[in-house]
Amino acid sequence: MPSVLICHSFVVHTMEATDRLCVIPPAEWTELRDLYRRNWPLHHVAYTTIDNYVRWYEKDSGIRNLTIYCLNGSWREDGTYLVVDRYQLFAYSLEPENRVLEKALHLLDWSGGLKVSSLLARHRQPVIDVITAKNLAKEYDSETYLYYMPKEECTALQLSVPAGFEMRALDPEDARKANDVWPNRHTGSLFFLQRLAAWNPNVGLYEQGSGKLVGWCFRLQAGPLGALQVDPDYMRRGFGTVVTIAVAKQIAALEISMDYLEKHHRAIESVISSRHLTVASANLANYYFLSKEQAIALRSLALPEGFQFAKLLLKDLDHIYRQWPLRDHISFGAGYGLLKRYRMAKYVIACMLVAVALFGLIQASDLILGTINSGDRVLYSQVASAPGIPGGLAYRAVNYTGVYNITAIRAYDRTFNRTGQAHVTGGGLYQRYVNLALQTRYVGNALDYLQRYHSTDSTTKTTGQESSHLCIMPPQATEAAYISLSELAELRDLYRVDWPSCAYTFYTLENFYNWRKVVRQDEVQVFTDPDRDWRSTGTFVLKDHKELFFGTLDATGTNGLEQTLERVLKCCDASVSLVYDSSYREMVDRVTRSVSYEINADQLLVCYRQPVPCEDADTGELQQRYRFRPVSPKESPYVEQQWVHSDSVLEKLPDRLINRNPSLGAYDTSGRLVAWCLVDQTGSLAVFQTIPNHRRRGVGRALIQRLAKQLHDANHLPQAFILQDNVASRCLFEKLGFVSVDLWCWTKLHNRRA
Repeated sequence: MPSVLICHSFVVHTMEATDRLCVIPPAEWTELRDLYRRNWPLHHVAYTTIDNYVRWYEKDSGIRNLTIYCLNGSWREDGTYLVVDRYQLFAYSLEPENRVLEKALHLLDWSGGLKVSSLLARHRQPVIDVITAKNLAKEYDSETYLYYMPKEECTALQLSVPAGFEMRALDPEDARKANDVWPNRHTGSLFFLQRLAAWNPNVGLYEQGSGKLVGWCFRLQAGPLGALQVDPDYMRRGFGTVVTIAVAKQIAALEISMDYLEKHHRAIESVISSRHLTVASANLANYYFLSKEQAIALRSLALPEGFQFAKLLLKDLDHIYRQWPLRDHISFGAGYGLLKRYRMAKYVIACMLVAVALFGLIQASDLILGTINSGDRVLYSQVASAPGIPGGLAYRAVNYTGVYNITAIRAYDRTFNRTGQAHVTGGGLYQRYVNLALQTRYVGNALDYLQRYHSTDSTTKTTGQESSHLCIMPPQATEAAYISLSELAELRDLYRVDWPSCAYTFYTLENFYNWRKVVRQDEVQVFTDPDRDWRSTGTFVLKDHKELFFGTLDATGTNGLEQTLERVLKCCDASVSLVYDSSYREMVDRVTRSVSYEINADQLLVCYRQPVPCEDADTGELQQRYRFRPVSPKESPYVEQQWVHSDSVLEKLPDRLINRNPSLGAYDTSGRLVAWCLVDQTGSLAVFQTIPNHRRRGVGRALIQRLAKQLHDANHLPQAFILQDNVASRCLFEKLGFVSVDLWCWTKLHNRRA
């Protein structure tokens, strides 16, 4: 039976046929988190859990094996969530009867085992009922007490580091030592502690003379202190108290004082007043708007002699931190993380606004600025009257927990977006963002189209002084909107819904997200419907060389996907390959006719998945005759030459797969490659082949078995596309535990006009 780990901590209710788990996208996590501020601190466990993942997602938007589910998309009404973080499950609900929570838990995939963590006593019974209904076995079940301390009391605690010792943040090797002696260590716990050390408040106490780690404490995902321990040789000396107080103070410092701007914004208020800007509400955050044209026309700044623009480096942090008025309210590590996230050149403007550009905005004829009131998160305020803005904006919660943890407001409101307005928002002078809707109906990343130009061509010299230009440039007009490769993680996570029904699309998007740093410019492009936000529809068409992959989750139909596919095909080469779900077949036929393409090849693919690994049945003889290892890149020409599907459309595909994705080859005793299997762009086993004189020896079976196990070990569900008429391969995969789950189409098109 599958096992479940119950850390400290459902009577079966009727399940509706329409009930389904829905993925809550990262863009909505802050709104989910803020639901739990009601009746504070009653729901503080839920608040700190979701806030933890908001912070983690800001550090790494490509974080793997993390999904937040709800039932039927109703989280705003019932406050119910299931967080699946690798093997851990965090569950919560605001509904007193737990009916929604129990239904959601029944729909969750428990086949791999889950460790239910930080579960409140009032939510325990639904979990136990689901475990019983599914006939799961509990490995352990324990109860704990949760203690908390008011922030004011924590701040008042005195922290004294013992003589001869020092405190600093833990590193990955320190986490390894902590894991080695942790009474609760388990499979996966090393990575668990290493991630806590990298991303959450923590501290280690070190002996100065030897550098030995003698005590440590972490902060767990749900907020409490955890894995607190002292080296046995140093116990009974108060070191546990020292590290506990140190981490507690770090946690208290995460909630940045919200009254900073209120105490220090007189100069800002005077500028607002002199610009005659109208404020709709004095009780909420106030935003002032500037038209796109005015923002682009802002004059450049004349730099004083001897000064120049340059990219901020991490080594500059010491100086910046010493000058920062908020340095007493934010940890050094938090400030470091802030700069680190914007170290790339295209993000330098977010920091440059602090040093120079913000003052340029203040000198301009209008102001893009916002003020933050004390003690609350930021909300959109209604705009009664402001230049160029018809009507009011919707109230929207934004991610504001101080300077360190803030996300630029995106143009969610469609009317607002179509006006092409711009605004700056933020908390604290070190994180001002410009969010421009520079293209009609475009909703994108706040910084995607901010560009900084500083070169001999863009400077003018006047009386020996240089004037550097800080420019904001709109994107080129296009019929189809683009999704950047860095945003594919967010798009990918939409396809976790009803897992694993969308696994092929999920792994396709994950593949290209992982390729983002190695692909050449324009090698891979992702298009979407310009009339709808892809974050709500999941609509995309991805072009990789001469191959197209596409999908949508739009409940209203495939019109947006069809129009996007048509736009993309009009710009494609003479020949193109499409791999797609068979449910899109009629749509593809319509598009093919409309853009003057004809079908060159058309085949059905049977989709297979291997739910659980197949037991190893390799014989000793096979292991003596063959060596299994990743296919060498130097073998790429040979693999492509042998591939039966090699043609101009798929040219160099095996080479890209061998260099970028997992692969496995079988080599004979002379070192010659005799069989191989690659992983293609959809994350599926592909390009599987054994040369003729090594067939019927079991080498192909062993190859598939081993590579599938490698994928299972990496938490990747093994899949394969097999031609419907390839009976031999289908039989082989079925003997290895692969089951058919769907039909897809593989269509090659040729433009009749080419």
